Amino acid sequence: DYREELAATRPESNPSRALYGEYLRWVYDVVIARLPKSISTVNHFSRLETIKEDAHQDVLHLSDGSEVRADATVLAYG
Repeated sequence: DYREELAATRPESNPSRALYGEYLRWVYDVVIARLPKSISTVNHFSRLETIKEDAHQDVLHLSDGSEVRADATVLAYG
């Protein structure tokens, strides 16, 4: 419950890590729900180690040793 924190928030405030994490999860859920059916997503539960560009794709190297190639990459951290 973040009511107290939200009530005390001002334009110059920084949210707590927990509140910001909840916000990022909410944004993610909304974006995924609004994607057209022609777009698929895959969740990876490993830490990102590096991103490199290869031609017109991003190559993401994950801590589990896997590699992901993406046409677009969005990073959100908090």
